Amino acid sequence: MKLVTPLSLLALALLLAAAPEAQTGSVTGRVTDADAQPLPGASIQLVGTERGAATDAFGRLTLSDVPSGTASLRVSFVGYLSQTVEAAVASGATSTVNVSLAPDPELIGEVVVRSEKFVRNLQDTQTSVAVLDQEQLKAIPVRDWEDATRQVGNVSTSGNGTFSSRGVPNVGVGGGSGPTAALYVDGVQQGRFGTFRTIRGAWDLEAVEVFRGPQSTLSGRNSLAGAIYLRSAAPSFEYGAAARVRGGSNDALEGAFMVTGPIIPNQLAFRVSGESGTEDRDFTYVNVTSDEDDFATTTQLDQRNLKARLLFTPTALPGLSVLGGYTRAFDRPGVANVTAVAGDDGEL
Repeated sequence: MKLVTPLSLLALALLLAAAPEAQTGSVTGRVTDADAQPLPGASIQLVGTERGAATDAFGRLTLSDVPSGTASLRVSFVGYLSQTVEAAVASGATSTVNVSLAPDPELIGEVVVRSEKFVRNLQDTQTSVAVLDQEQLKAIPVRDWEDATRQVGNVSTSGNGTFSSRGVPNVGVGGGSGPTAALYVDGVQQGRFGTFRTIRGAWDLEAVEVFRGPQSTLSGRNSLAGAIYLRSAAPSFEYGAAARVRGGSNDALEGAFMVTGPIIPNQLAFRVSGESGTEDRDFTYVNVTSDEDDFATTTQLDQRNLKARLLFTPTALPGLSVLGGYTRAFDRPGVANVTAVAGDDGEL
Protein backbone atom coordinates (compact mmCIF):
# COMPACT_ATOMS: atom_id res chain seq x y z
CA MET A 1 0.00 0.00 0.00
CA LYS A 2 1.33 3.36 -1.11
CA LEU A 3 0.95 6.44 1.02
CA VAL A 4 0.15 9.85 -0.44
CA THR A 5 2.80 12.22 0.82
CA PRO A 6 2.56 16.02 0.90
CA LEU A 7 5.26 16.08 -1.75
CA SER A 8 3.13 14.08 -4.20
CA LEU A 9 0.10 16.34 -3.58
CA LEU A 10 2.24 19.37 -4.37
CA ALA A 11 3.46 17.76 -7.61
CA LEU A 12 -0.16 17.00 -8.64
CA ALA A 13 -1.23 20.59 -8.00
CA LEU A 14 1.65 21.92 -10.09
CA LEU A 15 0.72 19.52 -12.91
CA LEU A 16 -2.88 20.69 -12.96
CA ALA A 17 -1.83 24.33 -12.92
CA ALA A 18 0.44 23.73 -15.89
CA ALA A 19 -2.39 22.11 -17.96
CA PRO A 20 -3.61 24.35 -20.80
CA GLU A 21 -6.89 26.18 -20.15
CA ALA A 22 -9.85 25.80 -22.52
CA GLN A 23 -9.60 28.39 -25.30
CA THR A 24 -12.98 30.21 -25.60
CA GLY A 25 -14.34 33.58 -26.60
CA SER A 26 -17.68 35.37 -27.03
CA VAL A 27 -19.92 36.37 -29.95
CA THR A 28 -22.14 39.45 -29.93
CA GLY A 29 -24.13 41.34 -32.56
CA ARG A 30 -27.65 42.18 -33.77
CA VAL A 31 -30.33 40.41 -35.76
CA THR A 32 -32.53 42.66 -37.92
CA ASP A 33 -34.91 42.46 -40.85
CA ALA A 34 -34.37 43.87 -44.34
CA ASP A 35 -35.38 47.33 -43.10
CA ALA A 36 -32.80 47.25 -40.29
CA GLN A 37 -35.54 46.80 -37.68
CA PRO A 38 -34.57 44.57 -34.70
CA LEU A 39 -36.01 41.06 -34.44
CA PRO A 40 -36.49 40.32 -30.72
CA GLY A 41 -36.63 36.64 -29.80
CA ALA A 42 -34.64 35.42 -32.80
CA SER A 43 -33.02 32.03 -32.17
CA ILE A 44 -29.20 31.66 -32.27
CA GLN A 45 -27.79 28.12 -32.32
CA LEU A 46 -24.15 27.06 -32.26
CA VAL A 47 -24.06 24.48 -35.05
CA GLY A 48 -22.95 21.02 -33.92
CA THR A 49 -23.90 21.63 -30.29
CA GLU A 50 -27.04 22.04 -28.22
CA ARG A 51 -26.00 25.50 -27.10
CA GLY A 52 -27.91 28.57 -28.19
CA ALA A 53 -29.41 31.88 -27.18
CA ALA A 54 -32.17 34.34 -28.16
CA THR A 55 -31.98 38.02 -29.03
CA ASP A 56 -33.27 40.61 -26.58
CA ALA A 57 -35.91 43.29 -27.15
CA PHE A 58 -33.43 45.27 -29.25
CA GLY A 59 -32.39 42.33 -31.41
CA ARG A 60 -29.02 41.98 -29.67
CA LEU A 61 -27.38 38.57 -29.33
CA THR A 62 -24.77 37.40 -26.85
CA LEU A 63 -23.20 33.94 -26.85
CA SER A 64 -20.37 33.26 -24.41
CA ASP A 65 -17.90 30.40 -23.96
CA VAL A 66 -17.66 29.72 -27.66
CA PRO A 67 -14.66 27.54 -28.57
CA SER A 68 -11.96 29.50 -30.35
CA GLY A 69 -11.70 29.08 -34.08
CA THR A 70 -14.42 29.36 -36.72
CA ALA A 71 -17.88 29.05 -35.19
CA SER A 72 -20.99 28.43 -37.28
CA LEU A 73 -24.15 30.11 -36.01
CA ARG A 74 -27.64 29.32 -37.30
CA VAL A 75 -30.01 32.29 -36.97
CA SER A 76 -33.79 31.82 -37.36
CA PHE A 77 -37.00 33.74 -36.74
CA VAL A 78 -40.63 32.91 -37.46
CA GLY A 79 -41.69 34.19 -40.89
CA TYR A 80 -38.11 34.71 -42.09
CA LEU A 81 -35.57 32.63 -43.98
CA SER A 82 -33.00 31.03 -41.65
CA GLN A 83 -29.35 31.94 -42.19
CA THR A 84 -26.06 30.33 -41.17
CA VAL A 85 -23.11 32.64 -40.58
CA GLU A 86 -19.54 32.08 -39.49
CA ALA A 87 -17.65 33.97 -36.82
CA ALA A 88 -13.91 33.97 -36.16
CA VAL A 89 -13.60 33.49 -32.40
CA ALA A 90 -10.31 34.27 -30.65
CA SER A 91 -9.47 33.11 -27.16
CA GLY A 92 -10.52 35.66 -24.56
CA ALA A 93 -11.88 38.03 -27.22
CA THR A 94 -15.32 39.07 -28.43
CA SER A 95 -16.35 38.64 -32.06
CA THR A 96 -19.15 40.74 -33.57
CA VAL A 97 -21.65 39.35 -36.09
CA ASN A 98 -24.63 41.25 -37.48
CA VAL A 99 -27.30 39.29 -39.34
CA SER A 100 -30.09 40.56 -41.60
CA LEU A 101 -32.91 38.08 -42.25
CA ALA A 102 -35.15 38.17 -45.31
CA PRO A 103 -38.90 37.35 -45.12
CA ASP A 104 -39.93 33.86 -46.17
CA PRO A 105 -42.34 34.41 -49.11
CA GLU A 106 -43.65 30.83 -48.93
CA LEU A 107 -44.37 30.91 -45.22
CA ILE A 108 -45.96 34.27 -44.72
CA GLY A 109 -46.88 37.13 -47.01
CA GLU A 110 -46.67 40.73 -45.94
CA VAL A 111 -50.01 42.09 -44.75
CA VAL A 112 -50.05 45.87 -44.63
CA VAL A 113 -52.37 47.94 -42.42
CA ARG A 114 -53.11 51.29 -44.08
CA SER A 115 -56.05 52.58 -42.05
CA GLU A 116 -53.96 53.79 -39.12
CA LYS A 117 -52.32 57.20 -39.22
CA PHE A 118 -49.36 55.66 -41.02
CA VAL A 119 -48.73 52.49 -43.02
CA ARG A 120 -47.26 49.58 -41.09
CA ASN A 121 -46.91 45.82 -41.31
CA LEU A 122 -49.64 43.79 -39.59
CA GLN A 123 -46.99 42.17 -37.38
CA ASP A 124 -45.86 45.58 -36.17
CA THR A 125 -49.24 47.07 -35.25
CA GLN A 126 -50.37 47.01 -31.64
CA THR A 127 -54.06 47.30 -32.57
CA SER A 128 -56.45 44.35 -32.68
CA VAL A 129 -57.04 44.33 -36.43
CA ALA A 130 -57.92 41.75 -39.06
CA VAL A 131 -57.11 42.34 -42.73
CA LEU A 132 -58.76 40.55 -45.66
CA ASP A 133 -56.82 41.35 -48.83
CA GLN A 134 -57.98 41.08 -52.43
CA GLU A 135 -56.85 37.48 -52.84
CA GLN A 136 -58.71 36.39 -49.72
CA LEU A 137 -61.87 38.21 -50.80
CA LYS A 138 -61.78 36.32 -54.08
CA ALA A 139 -61.00 32.95 -52.51
CA ILE A 140 -63.70 32.91 -49.82
CA PRO A 141 -65.66 34.26 -51.87
CA VAL A 142 -67.67 37.12 -50.40
CA ARG A 143 -70.70 38.84 -51.86
CA ASP A 144 -70.48 42.07 -49.88
CA TRP A 145 -68.45 43.68 -47.13
CA GLU A 146 -70.73 42.19 -44.50
CA ASP A 147 -69.82 38.70 -45.73
CA ALA A 148 -66.18 39.70 -45.34
CA THR A 149 -66.58 40.82 -41.73
CA ARG A 150 -68.26 37.51 -40.89
CA GLN A 151 -64.86 35.89 -41.43
CA VAL A 152 -63.46 37.91 -38.51
CA GLY A 153 -63.72 36.83 -34.90
CA ASN A 154 -65.66 39.00 -32.42
CA VAL A 155 -67.53 40.72 -35.26
CA SER A 156 -71.08 39.91 -36.38
CA THR A 157 -73.48 41.43 -38.89
CA SER A 158 -77.27 41.30 -39.22
CA GLY A 159 -77.70 42.88 -42.65
CA ASN A 160 -78.47 46.35 -43.99
CA GLY A 161 -75.26 47.85 -42.58
CA THR A 162 -75.83 46.78 -38.97
CA PHE A 163 -72.84 45.13 -37.31
CA SER A 164 -71.45 44.49 -33.85
CA SER A 165 -67.87 44.55 -32.64
CA ARG A 166 -67.14 42.60 -29.46
CA GLY A 167 -70.85 42.53 -28.72
CA VAL A 168 -71.44 46.28 -29.08
CA PRO A 169 -73.75 47.26 -31.99
CA ASN A 170 -72.67 50.04 -34.31
CA VAL A 171 -76.08 51.77 -34.01
CA GLY A 172 -75.48 52.61 -30.33
CA VAL A 173 -76.28 51.07 -27.00
CA GLY A 174 -79.30 53.22 -26.13
CA GLY A 175 -82.12 55.12 -27.71
CA GLY A 176 -80.96 58.29 -29.41
CA SER A 177 -77.28 57.62 -28.83
CA GLY A 178 -74.72 58.10 -31.58
CA PRO A 179 -72.97 55.30 -33.48
CA THR A 180 -70.51 53.27 -31.45
CA ALA A 181 -68.65 51.72 -34.40
CA ALA A 182 -67.62 53.47 -37.61
CA LEU A 183 -67.59 52.45 -41.26
CA TYR A 184 -65.12 54.12 -43.63
CA VAL A 185 -65.23 53.85 -47.44
CA ASP A 186 -61.95 54.95 -49.05
CA GLY A 187 -61.13 57.07 -46.01
CA VAL A 188 -64.54 58.77 -45.77
CA GLN A 189 -66.56 58.03 -42.67
CA GLN A 190 -70.18 57.05 -43.28
CA GLY A 191 -72.91 58.42 -41.05
CA ARG A 192 -75.68 56.35 -39.50
CA PHE A 193 -77.79 56.23 -42.67
CA GLY A 194 -74.74 56.23 -44.90
CA THR A 195 -73.69 52.96 -43.25
CA PHE A 196 -77.06 51.44 -44.13
CA ARG A 197 -77.05 52.66 -47.73
CA THR A 198 -73.39 52.87 -48.74
CA ILE A 199 -71.55 50.61 -51.18
CA ARG A 200 -72.50 47.08 -50.20
CA GLY A 201 -70.68 44.88 -52.71
CA ALA A 202 -67.10 43.71 -52.27
CA TRP A 203 -66.22 43.91 -55.97
CA ASP A 204 -62.91 45.66 -56.74
CA LEU A 205 -62.01 46.14 -53.08
CA GLU A 206 -58.30 46.01 -52.35
CA ALA A 207 -58.83 45.15 -48.71
CA VAL A 208 -61.24 45.14 -45.79
CA GLU A 209 -59.67 46.13 -42.47
CA VAL A 210 -61.58 45.42 -39.26
CA PHE A 211 -60.43 47.17 -36.09
CA ARG A 212 -61.86 45.69 -32.89
CA GLY A 213 -62.18 47.49 -29.60
CA PRO A 214 -61.95 51.23 -28.85
CA GLN A 215 -60.48 53.15 -31.81
CA SER A 216 -61.40 56.73 -30.86
CA THR A 217 -57.83 57.99 -31.12
CA LEU A 218 -57.42 56.76 -34.70
CA SER A 219 -60.98 56.74 -36.02
CA GLY A 220 -62.91 59.41 -34.13
CA ARG A 221 -65.48 59.49 -31.36
CA ASN A 222 -67.97 57.24 -33.17
CA SER A 223 -65.66 54.22 -33.00
CA LEU A 224 -65.88 53.24 -29.35
CA ALA A 225 -66.48 49.58 -30.26
CA GLY A 226 -64.36 49.46 -33.40
CA ALA A 227 -64.14 50.50 -37.04
CA ILE A 228 -64.36 48.89 -40.47
CA TYR A 229 -62.40 50.28 -43.42
CA LEU A 230 -63.25 49.43 -47.03
CA ARG A 231 -60.38 50.26 -49.38
CA SER A 232 -60.95 50.23 -53.13
CA ALA A 233 -58.24 49.07 -55.51
CA ALA A 234 -56.02 51.84 -56.86
CA PRO A 235 -55.54 52.67 -60.56
CA SER A 236 -52.77 50.88 -62.40
CA PHE A 237 -50.29 52.15 -65.00
CA GLU A 238 -50.84 48.91 -66.91
CA TYR A 239 -54.02 48.26 -68.86
CA GLY A 240 -56.36 45.77 -67.27
CA ALA A 241 -60.00 44.74 -67.23
CA ALA A 242 -62.23 42.27 -65.44
CA ALA A 243 -65.89 41.31 -65.41
CA ARG A 244 -68.17 39.00 -63.46
CA VAL A 245 -71.72 37.72 -63.93
CA ARG A 246 -73.41 35.29 -61.57
CA GLY A 247 -76.87 34.25 -60.49
CA GLY A 248 -78.61 32.24 -57.82
CA SER A 249 -81.87 31.35 -56.14
CA ASN A 250 -84.67 33.91 -55.63
CA ASP A 251 -83.89 35.29 -59.09
CA ALA A 252 -80.58 36.66 -57.82
CA LEU A 253 -78.53 38.26 -60.57
CA GLU A 254 -75.27 40.18 -60.25
CA GLY A 255 -72.94 41.82 -62.70
CA ALA A 256 -69.70 43.77 -62.24
CA PHE A 257 -66.89 45.23 -64.33
CA MET A 258 -63.54 46.98 -63.91
CA VAL A 259 -61.29 48.86 -66.36
CA THR A 260 -57.95 50.45 -65.50
CA GLY A 261 -54.93 51.84 -67.34
CA PRO A 262 -52.68 54.85 -67.95
CA ILE A 263 -53.77 58.22 -69.29
CA ILE A 264 -50.26 59.67 -69.17
CA PRO A 265 -47.65 56.88 -68.87
CA ASN A 266 -46.15 56.70 -65.36
CA GLN A 267 -47.92 59.90 -64.32
CA LEU A 268 -51.71 59.66 -64.56
CA ALA A 269 -53.81 56.49 -64.36
CA PHE A 270 -57.53 55.80 -64.10
CA ARG A 271 -59.77 53.05 -62.75
CA VAL A 272 -63.51 52.70 -63.31
CA SER A 273 -65.57 49.93 -61.74
CA GLY A 274 -69.22 49.20 -61.22
CA GLU A 275 -71.47 46.60 -59.69
CA SER A 276 -75.20 45.85 -59.81
CA GLY A 277 -77.28 43.17 -58.13
CA THR A 278 -80.93 42.24 -57.61
CA GLU A 279 -82.65 39.52 -55.60
CA ASP A 280 -86.27 38.78 -54.67
CA ARG A 281 -87.27 38.63 -51.04
CA ASP A 282 -89.86 36.58 -49.18
CA PHE A 283 -92.69 39.06 -48.71
CA THR A 284 -94.45 41.93 -50.47
CA TYR A 285 -95.33 45.41 -49.36
CA VAL A 286 -99.01 46.06 -48.84
CA ASN A 287 -100.42 49.01 -50.81
CA VAL A 288 -102.33 51.19 -48.35
CA THR A 289 -102.48 54.33 -50.48
CA SER A 290 -104.66 53.18 -53.38
CA ASP A 291 -106.76 50.35 -54.76
CA GLU A 292 -103.91 49.18 -56.93
CA ASP A 293 -102.12 45.90 -56.48
CA ASP A 294 -99.61 45.41 -53.72
CA PHE A 295 -96.05 46.59 -54.34
CA ALA A 296 -94.71 43.14 -55.10
CA THR A 297 -91.67 44.50 -56.95
CA THR A 298 -90.57 46.69 -54.05
CA THR A 299 -89.47 43.63 -52.10
CA GLN A 300 -86.61 43.16 -54.54
CA LEU A 301 -83.16 43.85 -53.17
CA ASP A 302 -81.58 46.30 -55.59
CA GLN A 303 -78.10 47.71 -55.23
CA ARG A 304 -75.82 49.49 -57.68
CA ASN A 305 -72.59 51.44 -57.41
CA LEU A 306 -70.12 53.15 -59.71
CA LYS A 307 -66.59 54.20 -58.77
CA ALA A 308 -64.07 56.29 -60.71
CA ARG A 309 -60.54 56.93 -59.42
CA LEU A 310 -57.48 58.84 -60.67
CA LEU A 311 -53.88 58.41 -59.54
CA PHE A 312 -51.42 61.22 -60.23
CA THR A 313 -47.67 60.74 -59.71
CA PRO A 314 -45.93 63.68 -61.42
CA THR A 315 -42.38 62.99 -62.50
CA ALA A 316 -41.52 66.63 -61.77
CA LEU A 317 -42.21 66.01 -58.09
CA PRO A 318 -40.67 62.65 -57.14
CA GLY A 319 -42.36 61.00 -54.19
CA LEU A 320 -45.65 62.87 -54.61
CA SER A 321 -48.73 60.72 -55.13
CA VAL A 322 -52.28 62.09 -55.37
CA LEU A 323 -55.26 59.72 -55.36
CA GLY A 324 -58.81 60.96 -55.88
CA GLY A 325 -62.11 59.35 -56.63
CA TYR A 326 -65.86 59.67 -57.07
CA THR A 327 -68.37 57.10 -55.85
CA ARG A 328 -72.11 56.91 -56.39
CA ALA A 329 -74.24 54.21 -54.81
CA PHE A 330 -77.90 53.21 -54.87
CA ASP A 331 -79.26 50.71 -52.38
CA ARG A 332 -82.84 49.57 -51.92
CA PRO A 333 -82.81 46.85 -49.25
CA GLY A 334 -85.07 43.85 -49.40
CA VAL A 335 -86.00 44.33 -45.75
CA ALA A 336 -87.61 47.60 -44.68
CA ASN A 337 -90.54 48.94 -42.68
CA VAL A 338 -93.63 47.00 -43.75
CA THR A 339 -97.18 48.13 -42.99
CA ALA A 340 -99.65 45.35 -42.24
CA VAL A 341 -103.33 46.18 -42.78
CA ALA A 342 -106.53 44.22 -42.32
CA GLY A 343 -108.09 42.72 -45.42
CA ASP A 344 -111.75 42.23 -46.25
CA ASP A 345 -111.90 39.13 -44.05
CA GLY A 346 -110.55 41.06 -41.08
CA GLU A 347 -107.26 39.15 -40.99
CA LEU A 348 -103.86 40.80 -41.22
